[in-house]
Amino acid sequence: MHSTYLISCKMSTNRSTINEKEVSFFKNLSEGWWKEDSGLQLLHETNRLMGAFVQEELFRTGLKTQGARGSGQVKILEVGCGGGFLTEILARMDCEVTAIEVVPELVEIAKNHASSGPVTSKTTTYIAQSIEDHAKHNANKYDVVVSNFVLEHVDEKEYFLDSCTKCVKRGGLLIVSAMSKTIWSWLIINLYERVFAYVPRGTDDWNMCITAQDTHKMIRKNNFEIIDTRGYFHNILTGKLSWWSWWSIAYVIEAKKLY
Repeated sequence: MHSTYLISCKMSTNRSTINEKEVSFFKNLSEGWWKEDSGLQLLHETNRLMGAFVQEELFRTGLKTQGARGSGQVKILEVGCGGGFLTEILARMDCEVTAIEVVPELVEIAKNHASSGPVTSKTTTYIAQSIEDHAKHNANKYDVVVSNFVLEHVDEKEYFLDSCTKCVKRGGLLIVSAMSKTIWSWLIINLYERVFAYVPRGTDDWNMCITAQDTHKMIRKNNFEIIDTRGYFHNILTGKLSWWSWWSIAYVIEAKKLY
């Protein structure tokens, strides 16, 4: 359960959030990104649920109003867009979406898929770039910054979150999802990868996961208020995901930039 945030090229910054092992793993998945039999169905489902959540929050916070299209579009940054699952969902909400991903192969796949859509071809910008480099020239630019199941795949998690928060406008939203680091998430990762094969084996390294409580601390120190935290429930009979109040396996955090 993740969107990728990886790198296969040298970045200009000295510090890096990149884990080379993750690079190799997700690069190998790139060719099957949009194929129905690729084993990424659960990833598709996480993005559908996240897309609905983002849309709900845009209206709830007043960043978007019913019937308002075209001018004054909400600016969204997706960090670690992979092959563009969530990016296209956000673009269809009449949002101006910038999606960054540092695996060139995935960026090309995302661009090619988006080019066939009359909406996605006009409202999305894909960039092969890390969040730390993007933040250098795009501080306080976006109404919403979204990172969907990326945090557990990067090194220097605090630096990653610092860079994400830097890009959010005052009053804007940061929405981050991740796998937690508990005995329950360890159990689910092993069952889903080794027993049920719901996701490709090697998708998640439990040692790289992070609890919601630790993520809260890292976000708050950047002058953010935590608005909401919720967990994921996966119905193995229907394959559908829904929200619930338990954070111990996987979670999403929504936070608002105060100043």
